[in-house]
Amino acid sequence: MWPRLTLLKELLSETGTIFVCINDVEQHSLKMLLDEIFGDENFLATLVWEKGKKGDSTFFSNTHEYIHVYSKNKETVKSMDIKWRSAKEGIEEVLSFYQSLRNKHNM
Repeated sequence: MWPRLTLLKELLSETGTIFVCINDVEQHSLKMLLDEIFGDENFLATLVWEKGKKGDSTFFSNTHEYIHVYSKNKETVKSMDIKWRSAKEGIEEVLSFYQSLRNKHNM
């Protein structure tokens, strides 16, 4: 994996970001490899992705995988003020109702 990840880093633009998915067994080794190649200072997050409800394990049902997220240059990405989230549909109405209840009850 070392040669492939090194090449991917070279191919990324300065604002590039990579998402690498792996199972529970190898995620720690991959994280150490990515830290070595991209630098731990460019680590953004580890996401846990639920891939399904049915698991086939004997003792525990492993229904998730890990996604390690790295930037080629975290400082460059931070300076761009990119938001990687969006408001859920209907949240404005919920927050408005919540605020009206707080006002009504002097909270």
